[in-house]
Amino acid sequence: PEDLHPTLTVHAMSEGPDGRLYLGFGAVIDPPQQGVGGIAGGGLGERTDGQGWDVLYTHAAYWGGNGHSPVPVAALTVTSEGAIVARNAVPNAHGLIRSEDGGQVWAEIADPFGCGALTAGIDNTVYCSGIDRFFVAGLFRSLDGGLTWTRVVEAEIQQLTEAPDGCLYGVRQDRILSRSCDDGASWEDLPNAPPTSTLYIDPQGRLFAGTISGEVWLSEDAQTWTRYGEGLPEVAVTAMVQDADGYLVVGTDGLGTFRSALALPVSTEPTEPLPAPVRFEGNYPNPVGAATTFAFSLPQAGQASLRLFDVMGRQVAVVAEGAFGAGAHQVAWAPAGLASGVYLVRFEGLGRVAYETVIIAR
Repeated sequence: PEDLHPTLTVHAMSEGPDGRLYLGFGAVIDPPQQGVGGIAGGGLGERTDGQGWDVLYTHAAYWGGNGHSPVPVAALTVTSEGAIVARNAVPNAHGLIRSEDGGQVWAEIADPFGCGALTAGIDNTVYCSGIDRFFVAGLFRSLDGGLTWTRVVEAEIQQLTEAPDGCLYGVRQDRILSRSCDDGASWEDLPNAPPTSTLYIDPQGRLFAGTISGEVWLSEDAQTWTRYGEGLPEVAVTAMVQDADGYLVVGTDGLGTFRSALALPVSTEPTEPLPAPVRFEGNYPNPVGAATTFAFSLPQAGQASLRLFDVMGRQVAVVAEGAFGAGAHQVAWAPAGLASGVYLVRFEGLGRVAYETVIIAR
């Protein structure tokens, strides 16, 4: 392993379920046109530098598998089962990469969405904000640790993280902080938040917002914000994560990583697991030929329905309707008698309503 260059640009940071910290980075080294990038993890050395912050130096485990040179990592998260999922910052290069052994061995996985931000949720869930092959921005979700994906909603979200209560927080292109508490289906802006370049939510539910001018703000309720710490350089805060002792580690654009001088209290009490949300995963394959399968899950038994509508808003088919038990469900369906074209499927279950586009192609 080699020391990271002091002009390190940190693109993303995440912590694993074992407390180990990871960061995705890019850096310029001599000669100037030469670059390095990859993922770093593990022990951090430190020295005091600045008013209330410590500069951190770390050791990098560069990813250069399958004959590729290391590339800057644009997005990074660690799933609840400990798998690292990352995306490089070079268009059309390696796509998403995934490691199940702490970064020793990597595999390329499907990346149809160009994930600009990644965040892991409960039960091996991963969210991605990106742009699909039709150049439509959206929020996408994986229920298997990043291996397969479905669209949740069309939305432009540049940064993304999940709170302990299951709500998603995201940053729009205009640096407005938004929140979704229905699995990403709808979003509300948080008007009192500072102009946010990146955000982080610690395991206690505290929100940290970083700015392009080197400030970090803290909120306990997403409404009232206070300045957290002093002495960061006036460069963009690009990523944040909290270590196991409660210290906030901050990544910057070109000046490496810093650590807060004071630690926030962390809870050692075990927490009750959150109830699983209602999920609608759309259908596969899509476009649909002879048949397709719709997937959804319910946290408890109840009524659910799947109805198909044409572009005029007319109901053309009832895919499923009735009582379903708790857990995951798959409904096979054949589009008999329907012409090729674009349709909309409406899922309703336990008060949750979601829509997905269905394309029938004969």
